[in-house]
Amino acid sequence: MDYIEDNELYNSVLIETEKYIKDFILRYKCNNFNKNEYNDILLFCSQLINQEYKEFYKDNLTEIIISILDDIRENTESFTSLYYKKMFGGIGQFAYSINTIFKKTGKLKNLSHSLNQYLLNYSYDVITYTNDEPTIFGLYDIISGISGSLYYILDCLDLVSDKENIRKIHSLISFLIGLSKDYKYKGNNVIKFHIKREQQYLEEDKKLMIDGQINFGVAHGIIGVLVTLAKSKYLNYDIEGLDESIMKIFNLYEKFCIRENGILKYPTKLPLEYYTSGNIFNLSINSGWCYGNISIVRSLMKVCKYMGFNNQYNFYKKELLNIINQSIELYNLSSPIICHGYSSVIVIQVSAYKETKDIDFLKTLKRNLSVLLKEHKKITDICSNKNEEELLYRELYKEDISLLEGSGGVILALINSLTFNLTFDKILLMD
Repeated sequence: MDYIEDNELYNSVLIETEKYIKDFILRYKCNNFNKNEYNDILLFCSQLINQEYKEFYKDNLTEIIISILDDIRENTESFTSLYYKKMFGGIGQFAYSINTIFKKTGKLKNLSHSLNQYLLNYSYDVITYTNDEPTIFGLYDIISGISGSLYYILDCLDLVSDKENIRKIHSLISFLIGLSKDYKYKGNNVIKFHIKREQQYLEEDKKLMIDGQINFGVAHGIIGVLVTLAKSKYLNYDIEGLDESIMKIFNLYEKFCIRENGILKYPTKLPLEYYTSGNIFNLSINSGWCYGNISIVRSLMKVCKYMGFNNQYNFYKKELLNIINQSIELYNLSSPIICHGYSSVIVIQVSAYKETKDIDFLKTLKRNLSVLLKEHKKITDICSNKNEEELLYRELYKEDISLLEGSGGVILALINSLTFNLTFDKILLMD
């Protein structure tokens, strides 16, 4: 590959990914997975089928997909992910995986449609029966909330030909718009995205942020809502208050932002007292996906593209390049995984390159791949002089096929850096 200009590195990545996939196939055939991992296995397989240079395992991946679907059909009650009503690790991820397989192979069309419909119906039921004050942690985010599901649903062409489905999509958009409005809290006008103290997920957050927070991160924050609303606008959904909601959230990111050593940084969880005073606090400490500045700037770049803000699009494109092409030590990362590790940088720089075709996004790809491969092998290579806790961590990482926190996501990031044709960045909102 010209952008790597290093056959040794290219071959090392190829060898490592092929070794991992062969081990994965063997593990499945030896029944070394449990049913709780089916959802992650399907996502992994959906990304790898029809890879031209991987013909030697194509049949095995197809057999695994068929085997899992047969088992789900016969033992639905034991497939616990069906009962997880969320995008990651739940019914949304299942729908996405089957839809990906359908798009690649033309098979499973009816199953894909049924799952898409189920996800839409469930999301609609959530907003119908949920009181949005106080806002519940995970209600609107991209991991388990409405914005992650809606971002995917907006691309489901099999749903939008039905008037009733369009009505439900309108309701989901209106729900997110409603959360961007203000309400009175202790004498202040506060956006309804406010997570009150008792609704915060972590006990530590409850102790530190007694009046709650506004979450700015990609995984659990309001930026996912902003991207989804901007996408709705781009797809010509004409909903009252949509423009105002988009600009209100967008302006919050422009307001609560600082430049540090030439790099834009944003809050992660902003305590309410800082939100109401307009002060900035609790800035992201790394360039990972879940709470890092890299995913926020990539998201703002996407919003500007959807909205036709050409000057601001170019501004955030330049800022994203500044983050990606800074010294690798300044990423402040120590893990290979996608959620908050080196893989997240590679996923985002590849996605941005695919959108812009600007070769500057690939300037540091060779460097970043080398570090990612090193960090991955540091964990997976056999090492006997480690304590029991360290060995357990290594084993858990090696066996974890999941996208966000497992070695499975790392392998997909490595493969995508060679092929540029995987699509998992869509459910990360980085596509």
